[in-house]
Amino acid sequence: NLGLNAAGIELVVQDAASAGITSNTFVRIGAELMWVTVVTSDMPVCTPGCSPTGGLVCKCADATNDLLTVNRAQGTSTAVAHLNDVTVTREEVGLVVGNDMLVAATTFQAQYLASQAAGTYILIEAEIMLVVSWVLGFPEVFRAQAGSAATVHVKGSTIRV
Repeated sequence: NLGLNAAGIELVVQDAASAGITSNTFVRIGAELMWVTVVTSDMPVCTPGCSPTGGLVCKCADATNDLLTVNRAQGTSTAVAHLNDVTVTREEVGLVVGNDMLVAATTFQAQYLASQAAGTYILIEAEIMLVVSWVLGFPEVFRAQAGSAATVHVKGSTIRV
């Protein structure tokens, strides 16, 4: 990554494909979750501030980097500035959508995550849940598994498999 300010929507990464980063996937930098809308492969890296379309002669390196266009601050994360040369990782996550998931709820609406088989464990914040069924984006779960506590999960909470 070549750096990203808090309002930026494009970042440069090395070899998105080998990291499994494609359009319509989540990536994470630190605590911020982002939705990748476009991956432009093999972007040449040019002299900073140089614009060949502006009539300038620019020195460009070989096209070895990829450009990600992202929607920032997904789920409950916040858009913040990120330093140069940080790790960008693909995240296999979904989000709680629709209404907040109250403590007594055993079903909720999920988005961006494929159906999980019965018997699979999912994690929302610090709560572990056992999937009973998953039909059309609505998982049914047993709450508070493996010593975790059932808590309220607000719309936008991240679901991990």
